[in-house]
Amino acid sequence: MSRAEPGSSPADPAAALAERLFHDMTGALELFTVYLGERLGLYRALDRAGPATSSELAGRTGTAARRNAEQAGVPGRVTFAVTDASGPDMSGHYDVVTIFEGLHDMSRPVDALRTARGMLAQPGWVVIADELVEDEFTAPASILERYYYGWSVVSCLPAAMGDPRTAATGAVMRPATLRRYAVAAGFRGVDVLPLESEIWRFYLLTR
Repeated sequence: MSRAEPGSSPADPAAALAERLFHDMTGALELFTVYLGERLGLYRALDRAGPATSSELAGRTGTAARRNAEQAGVPGRVTFAVTDASGPDMSGHYDVVTIFEGLHDMSRPVDALRTARGMLAQPGWVVIADELVEDEFTAPASILERYYYGWSVVSCLPAAMGDPRTAATGAVMRPATLRRYAVAAGFRGVDVLPLESEIWRFYLLTR
């Protein structure tokens, strides 16, 4: 999309408005991110103790998952683990496994889904919430889809492509792609749930 030169009239008013809204939305997100970091004390912790990994920073600022569970009074009912989603440490039998806005970030989504399927009791379901993108590639893309493409370039794809066997999915994971992953992992049913959301699409995978 071309930007109008200062003092000139945009050739396409609708395109100019869409560009303005996109930049406003991106700016609002950045502002919220800065605000959240300040509220959680992330910047103060970095200033006092220097560089840190995400887990170290969580420990310094009290945002660690286990500490939050303790403060909520549910430490005996909830457990947390930092592990490979497709690794041997993932075990147990559950009626439902959920993956919220995470499958497209995984280097090997089929392996992760196969592991999730192996953790299900009978009948068992996997519920996935991921980005609400178009069913097929369209041009020009919607503002929301351009937003997801942006995140793919700067975050989702770089984070996943360190693995030589990466699927390199990215945030723009279309329903057909998720269906293909699920079938390859052994699921016999893949349905889109009739849940309304402005940013997410919900899927139900049947064992």
